[in-house]
Amino acid sequence: MKCLLIVSFLIISFISTAQTSSPDSSWLIPDSLLILDQEPAYPGGLEKFYSDLEGLMRYPISERLKGIEGKVLVQFDVNRVGQVENILILDGISRKCDKQVVKAIGKTSGRWSPGTVAGRKVKVRMTLPINFRLNH
Repeated sequence: MKCLLIVSFLIISFISTAQTSSPDSSWLIPDSLLILDQEPAYPGGLEKFYSDLEGLMRYPISERLKGIEGKVLVQFDVNRVGQVENILILDGISRKCDKQVVKAIGKTSGRWSPGTVAGRKVKVRMTLPINFRLNH
């Protein structure tokens, strides 16, 4: 059992070192292997992030008129300097609403504090829901 724990720790340490030592690294550590000391943080927390996002997005009028509402699931990376990269809609509700989410998430780039592993800044993949709701 001790041997398994030591081997697991060495593998995670090696992967973390490999991830953090190469500034041009384009791959990510799978979430199942990454043990973050600190997750990426938005100034003021996620509540402030969602509040800012609301101010950055416009609910497309055509989508409002069609009664389109729901949850957009977005994935993006926060890199080692707090920049947002690789924004991807995993589950959208309409092309126009999805586009608004991508645009707004991009505008938060540079505001994030990066995640850390063993005190080193690392790129971390985030997945968050963004809600579009009509006022009934």
